[in-house]
Amino acid sequence: MADQNRCWFVWFFISSLLMLSCAQIGTPQGGPKDEAAPVMDLTNSTPGEQVFFEERKIKLTFDEWIQLSNPSKEVFVSPPLDYPPKISSRGKTLTFEFSDEEVLKENTTYQINFGKAVKDLRAGNEAENLVFLFSTGETIDQLQLTGSVQDGMSGKPVSDVVVMLYDNLSDSCFTTIKPLYLTRTDKEGLFELKNLRADTFQIFALKDENVSYTYDVPTELVGFHDSLIVLTDSIYEKIVFDLFDEADAPRFIQAKQTYQGLINIMYQPPPEDYTMEFLGPAPDRYFTEVSGDTIKLWHNSQADSLRLVINSSEVNDTVQIKKSKKNMADNKLVLVSKSLKALSDDTFRTEWNLPLDSLDLDLIKLSDTMQNFPFTDYGIEDREFWFRAKLAPAAQYTLSMDSLALRAWSGQRNVDSLGFAVTTLDPERFGNIMLTISEQDTFSYLMDVKSGERIVNSYVLDGVQMITMPELEAGKYVLKLTQDRNGDGRWTAGSIKEKRKPETIKELTLEELKAGWDLEATVDIQEIFNAAKSN
Repeated sequence: MADQNRCWFVWFFISSLLMLSCAQIGTPQGGPKDEAAPVMDLTNSTPGEQVFFEERKIKLTFDEWIQLSNPSKEVFVSPPLDYPPKISSRGKTLTFEFSDEEVLKENTTYQINFGKAVKDLRAGNEAENLVFLFSTGETIDQLQLTGSVQDGMSGKPVSDVVVMLYDNLSDSCFTTIKPLYLTRTDKEGLFELKNLRADTFQIFALKDENVSYTYDVPTELVGFHDSLIVLTDSIYEKIVFDLFDEADAPRFIQAKQTYQGLINIMYQPPPEDYTMEFLGPAPDRYFTEVSGDTIKLWHNSQADSLRLVINSSEVNDTVQIKKSKKNMADNKLVLVSKSLKALSDDTFRTEWNLPLDSLDLDLIKLSDTMQNFPFTDYGIEDREFWFRAKLAPAAQYTLSMDSLALRAWSGQRNVDSLGFAVTTLDPERFGNIMLTISEQDTFSYLMDVKSGERIVNSYVLDGVQMITMPELEAGKYVLKLTQDRNGDGRWTAGSIKEKRKPETIKELTLEELKAGWDLEATVDIQEIFNAAKSN
């Protein structure tokens, strides 16, 4: 009997396991990956391309359950609405509902572009090119414009740029009102404006940072077309936008005397080619430096206040600065940086935290293990002590500065003795670059020779010329060429108000300069910049 009971228990246990496994529902394994995007069910959706459209709620139903992804950014309406619509999804249906306050324009073709907002619920596949079209008038407009947007400097395509069309032809429309039509560029920088009416338009491109559809943030990138667009049919040239950042006019922030002898004048950004004029007694000695957004004015005045005018083509500011309670004499004289690696006949430099007044040459020695080397030239300039000497190439020396060797404007001396390694570089590591500059057009051109981010040399190009750059360290060099259309000797940003595009910049990478070699290259200015136009 016990054996029968044992057998019955084993049978019952196995049967229970089988029943449990059969009842358990699991996710099917394997099979093809779901890559199908949601497809609209036209029979259960609000019909598109209607005329005399009056409905306030649009429903789009799909063949599977959907989800909405970032609709506030992805969904845009052309022409733009005055009030945000209510966009929601439930199950297989998307609902787009106009605000009760929204009044649609008469006799206007509308597009609701859903971008990448609609995805299937399971795999996240996007319903691409989803646009709902209708007209409040008797016809659906059919005209269109196409083109591309590229970075004005690099020429690379820029995606997610809003291209906007205005029937308002005022100069300020781009900054104050929403456009009549709009679209966005794709990942290739291409755009299409469809279902347009026949009219005369202005067109702009905008990297819209705050989704306002107006140019209202100073850091937004912009682009414009040279002329008005008179649209009568769909045969219109493709429009190419060069996107740029307008130069902001320098804005005075504050002027503060950190301590007596150093005034920090803050701008955003700093003005170029500025001059300073003191109103009243001027300091006996002063000079300025620019550090980021700050003009540093070093001076030796002990007056209770200083009043000065800062002038440039961009600003005209009068500032008055009170005397500081802190004195420059309270600071120690400290080494900031040194540049003591150079070719044997070059200049070696040390930089200090305070303006230098004088030096005691008897307390400064340049030597190797055997002897001292006299300076062939030396001096102090602002905050620098520099020197030159007859030294052997590819050698090591020591610069020794005893205490009290240097004296600052306010009397401080370097209290501690200092010793620096001075290295002369091996000339065999260097080479020469010889450039032949071709004939140019009517514009002036600027050329910076760059090694990485460092500018090695700068030139103003004027017709056919030969440029020789001797003793350059082996490596890669890039020529940065600027078309200086206004001839002011620097790159000038574009201006929407003045309908002025930014001056074109192109880069030309030279072959690698090898040690001990002469690198010869021809710079064909017209070919470089004409190629830029054709692209």
